[in-house]
Amino acid sequence: MSSIGTTLLNSLRSIERPGDFCVGGMCRPLGGGLWEVRSDLKSNRIARVLFCFSEGRLIALHGFIKKTQKTPDAELALARRRMREFK
Repeated sequence: MSSIGTTLLNSLRSIERPGDFCVGGMCRPLGGGLWEVRSDLKSNRIARVLFCFSEGRLIALHGFIKKTQKTPDAELALARRRMREFK
């Protein structure tokens, strides 16, 4: 697994259930059951994993390298589409 994949996996492993994991500003709710977790990578890059919870399980919906301050609408739309498949 790549170092980026390992970093993202470690970030997701720290999450247990909604409302019980947002420590140090690493994650935040995006509304409608969609959450975002932040992972700082080498070379001053930032990765995001968008996820939700379904039946008590964390579902990783989409991961990407963030290039702008605002989360791109296309990334959010993709995650929301995938989230509907689980609900």
